[in-house]
Amino acid sequence: MADQIKPKEKSGKKKESMLRITLRRLLKNKLAAAGFLVFLLFVLMAVFAPLIAPYDYTEQNLYQTLAGPSAEHLCGTDEVGRDILSRLIYGGRYSLQIGVLSVVLAAGIGIPLGAIAGFYGKRMDDLLMRLMDVFQAIPNLMLAIALSATLGAGVGNCILALGITSMPAFARMTRASILNIRGMEYVEAAKSTNSNDFHTIVRHVLPNAMAPLLVQSTMNVATAILNAAALSFIGLGVQPPLPEWGAMLSIGRTYIRDHWHMCVFPGLTIFLNVMALNVFGDGLRDALDPRMKS
Repeated sequence: MADQIKPKEKSGKKKESMLRITLRRLLKNKLAAAGFLVFLLFVLMAVFAPLIAPYDYTEQNLYQTLAGPSAEHLCGTDEVGRDILSRLIYGGRYSLQIGVLSVVLAAGIGIPLGAIAGFYGKRMDDLLMRLMDVFQAIPNLMLAIALSATLGAGVGNCILALGITSMPAFARMTRASILNIRGMEYVEAAKSTNSNDFHTIVRHVLPNAMAPLLVQSTMNVATAILNAAALSFIGLGVQPPLPEWGAMLSIGRTYIRDHWHMCVFPGLTIFLNVMALNVFGDGLRDALDPRMKS
């Protein structure tokens, strides 16, 4: 009887889901987990800025202009006496918003275009990929500068400019993934059951192409934050008095020789966010790699 029960116990074991396997692999990578926690910390600080920031980001104290770091102002004050730490915390609302929403926009346009090109191929593929070539013929930051100069400065236009420049990368990666998937047995099985093309792409093709796109998204958020800071630095992004990190860095460069804190803290904030997202993206790529053993 014992011999007959054992096989039933083995067959009753549930298969571990891919999500659990990925999370377990990701948590084993201490550097990637630390990167995610650092980025999450900045997101939470931005969300709860009114509760965390010691001062309002517009509050001025003309008696304490250009003051260095102290117990009262941990990161010092700027040229009109505003607390830099408070402005950095509130600035996350703009910098992170631009980074995330521009990637959402890029993915929302690029993934459908790449899916259509990869699934149908032939003339449709040639037409869409040549269109992507036109966008990629110009370096991303130069194209973003041109679009921002044309549309005008501001948060919305900055998101639009960065989203358009990132869109070809998503289109090409989606196309490459689908070219490897569209000949698989489950896709052929879906077609044989008279499944329409939209249902086949959304239900069977795209879910199996999402792993590299998730990694691409994390990397692109880091790039978008950096490019948003660059646009604000040259006056084409978020405009003062809004506390965007690149704009704060631009103002601080005038005082860098005598008041180092005005440049160091905004620059360090940008560096930490970009580094955290990059190491998290590397860890996510390794965790999603099907060749890795659990």
